[in-house]
Amino acid sequence: MTEIQNRIVGVIGRKGSGKSTLARGVLERCDRLFVFDTMGEHSWVPNTLRDLDEVDQFFAWAEMRDRFAGRYVPEGDIASDFAELAGVVYDQGRTAVSSRRDSASVLCLLHPA
Repeated sequence: MTEIQNRIVGVIGRKGSGKSTLARGVLERCDRLFVFDTMGEHSWVPNTLRDLDEVDQFFAWAEMRDRFAGRYVPEGDIASDFAELAGVVYDQGRTAVSSRRDSASVLCLLHPA
């Protein structure tokens, strides 16, 4: 049996170095995507959420879907929001793995250096 784990991808670099372009090119191919969008600049990702309670509701909705995409634009403490969100994505992925072995979620951190 192959176990699929969620991936948490960090794209970090100097302003104007191409982080967003690189991330978008890769992430547009992901079936199950959630972006932690610290600058609020990735409007190409549907389902914009600004509250962690909304994120919980989104993942409850997305749990049994083969495809989803959303983004969280933090308005508070970025470090604690990211830590909490990473835990939610990890837990959601374990649920997905137990019921659908062919799918995992990706949480992407897009943050300027």
